[in-house]
Amino acid sequence: MKIEIILSFIVAMILSALLVPIVKIVGDKLNIIALQNERTIHNGRIVRIGGYAIYISFIICAYIFLKTDVQINSILFSSFLVFMIGLYDDIHDVSPKVKLLVEIIAASIIIFYGKIMLRGITIPYLPGDICEWISIGITYLWIIGITNAINLIDGLDGLSSGISIIVLVTLSLTSLHFGRTDIAALSLLLAGATVGFLFYNFNPASIFMGDNGALFLGFMISVISLLGFGYKSSAFFTLGAPIIVLAVPIMDTIMAILRRKLRKKKFSDADREHLHHQLMFNLNLGQKKSVLILYGATVLFSLSSYIYLFDKKAAIALFVLLVIAFELFVEYTQMISRRYRPLLTIINLFVHSDKLPILSEPEPDVHTLKELSTQINKENKQQIDYYRRRARAYERTKRIMKKDSKSKLKLQILIVSILSVCVVFGVVAVMYLKNQGESNQPPVVQPVDDGLNYTLSTNATDKMKEIFEQLEAANQSGDQEKEMTYAAAYFATDFFTWSNKTKREDIGGLNYVWPDSRQDFASFALRDYYANFTDYANKYGISLLPEVENYVINGVSESEFRLESEEDKDKPCFDISIDITYKQVSGGMPTSSLKSSMVITVVKDTELYYVVGIDYKEA
Repeated sequence: MKIEIILSFIVAMILSALLVPIVKIVGDKLNIIALQNERTIHNGRIVRIGGYAIYISFIICAYIFLKTDVQINSILFSSFLVFMIGLYDDIHDVSPKVKLLVEIIAASIIIFYGKIMLRGITIPYLPGDICEWISIGITYLWIIGITNAINLIDGLDGLSSGISIIVLVTLSLTSLHFGRTDIAALSLLLAGATVGFLFYNFNPASIFMGDNGALFLGFMISVISLLGFGYKSSAFFTLGAPIIVLAVPIMDTIMAILRRKLRKKKFSDADREHLHHQLMFNLNLGQKKSVLILYGATVLFSLSSYIYLFDKKAAIALFVLLVIAFELFVEYTQMISRRYRPLLTIINLFVHSDKLPILSEPEPDVHTLKELSTQINKENKQQIDYYRRRARAYERTKRIMKKDSKSKLKLQILIVSILSVCVVFGVVAVMYLKNQGESNQPPVVQPVDDGLNYTLSTNATDKMKEIFEQLEAANQSGDQEKEMTYAAAYFATDFFTWSNKTKREDIGGLNYVWPDSRQDFASFALRDYYANFTDYANKYGISLLPEVENYVINGVSESEFRLESEEDKDKPCFDISIDITYKQVSGGMPTSSLKSSMVITVVKDTELYYVVGIDYKEA
């Protein structure tokens, strides 16, 4: 499976790299170029619809490599809407309200059709229904916020695309750690499509991604981060980890909101005081160095998120240091306002530097005021000259675009035709994938149990029968530690054994899963371990598929995981570390790539222990 994921990355990258030159030619012929004005930095005639190549390569590779289900289909359809409104905005300006409306519609598809949302929010003394609506509200804010954050930071060559690649690769690595190959495949596929575009977008850029690419990438990143990483993962990795990974665009967006609020401007009013502008103009670092510094910051934040998997204290320490460094940068560059410099003021109480702010500054003398006035006038003159040059360039671009009105009419007709073809292609592709998803993923029939007795699965193997007898004996004797280990061992043996299954939806051990989570777990299993069951069954035959022949319990400890519901959150959960080995059959399916080490989390309800989570470990 990992080879297939890497292959999807490579294919998406190559396809995107091949499509970009075509998009450049078409965009140039249609005059869909980035206009030069007082806020832009680029010079020359640059096409602004490079995101088209990212989107098309992603859609094609998604059809080839991804196994669809309701969640994937909801992502494909809603992201198509976001891409289209971005593309239309690149050609004809769209008001922020219209874009926001489309983003809300796309988020609604994700939440109510795809059932993808932030879960696990519980507030004391509030009913579960109210907590769920609060979760939905936060999900809306998250999707819309990250979608626009990636768009806002798209101000320098290669900045938005490069940061998106780093974030997607981090999400993919974290997903692989938890055994979520489906999320890893989706993340790396999109990263590959973006890498192919970055070849042309890095400074000096020959094409821009435009709103269609930036909004699409931001939307996809926000949704992928909501999918979660493991069937059972901590609250930190539900939303906390993505927040840290996306710290650079999130902080830049927060600073923009505060800055424009203090200056009584609309949030939609663009300016040149973002993070990348401060690095480029205030610190005189230039485009390339500014972009590389923000790449490095994103890598460090991503690293702190990934380190959290192995060393929480080290991860928190790195994150705190990064936040302090960012605060010092904000105060030094006066991103929010000239008066906001609390940390530098406190530092100056100890270092006593003339270059740092003090609590109360003395009144400057007349000579100093004159020097300041001269300096400000000089800076203003330079700024006015700069704006005049940009305005002249803007007028030249407008004159070029107004030439030959008949040709322009033909171009507009061609634009509408391309948009129509794109719409038809997207809708047909999504509907086809939806049908494929529905046919490839039959409904899973949940087993029925009375909650009083453990059950032996149909077509149980000899090993399963042996564990079941030990499990019943432990249950009757009241030995709870043995009972929970046998319950975990039976679940693992049944789940990872294929030789006794007849079809893909025969998910082993489902009767041992927490009743409220069975359908979610079944969907997870069909996308993960059971994804290729049918292919292998056709290739080797049922009898030559994997069968667990033994297991070893490595340890039992109380888990940090807790159930979400108010009535169950106080029930203690236990982590059981277990290794399994497979029966070696001559000519049978190779088992070397299958999971052999995992942590299974269980909880006791009434008389039985149920599985509430499974996290894979690397061998």
